Amino acid sequence: MKKQKRYLFIGVAVASLLLSGCGTQLYELTKEEEDLIVHSAAYFVAKHNIRQKDGVSAVVDPDSVVLESESEEIENIMESDTEMGEVIVGTLEDTGAEGTTVDDTIVTMANAVGHGNDLMITYNGAYVANNYVEGDAYSVDAENGKSFYIMQFTVANLTETEVLLDNVTLNPLFKIISSEVNVKAEVTFLTTDFSTYLGTIPAGESVDTILLFEVSESIAEQISTPTLQITVDNEIKTIKL
Repeated sequence: MKKQKRYLFIGVAVASLLLSGCGTQLYELTKEEEDLIVHSAAYFVAKHNIRQKDGVSAVVDPDSVVLESESEEIENIMESDTEMGEVIVGTLEDTGAEGTTVDDTIVTMANAVGHGNDLMITYNGAYVANNYVEGDAYSVDAENGKSFYIMQFTVANLTETEVLLDNVTLNPLFKIISSEVNVKAEVTFLTTDFSTYLGTIPAGESVDTILLFEVSESIAEQISTPTLQITVDNEIKTIKL
């Protein structure tokens, strides 16, 4: 109830300020009331400002006085918010990004997509380009100021029968992580895009595929030995390159 009264008081004070230009007599605040409004307003702005680093600091004049009961109430609210923030952060750290679970096991690309027994997927390095062209029909261009970091993979059928690779149904999500970048792969309709590859690979044959990562043009050439992660069914694994 006390908190509701305080919000009502602040609302009335602000309304009086807005109405002062229309001939309505301005409500005169005491020094303590002014300090309370400033302190409370600054606190709630800081609370909902995700870029605020230091919370409320040096907002009130050092010579001013904030009512002790109000100060204690604000401190209790801030402590409660801090505790809740620690719980949320802890949950994210335990489950990984976007609510997924993290498996520290390093696996091959073939195992990661469920073809450890019939396919061999080889990483052939990466290069940087402003666009990727596939044949005469398809072309993907990077945005202005960005480039593609293009990873190349050869998918070989080790068996004596054809193998269906259906990454459309599997829906794997890829990400590269290094000291320079942390970015998800582009999802395209290119027939060579490994993340959406759907096709039958004949016995003893292979196909060339790619993964596209759009990164800042200024750092594209600086990326070296990134870690490749794959997420399947909300589980993250690291790919051995």
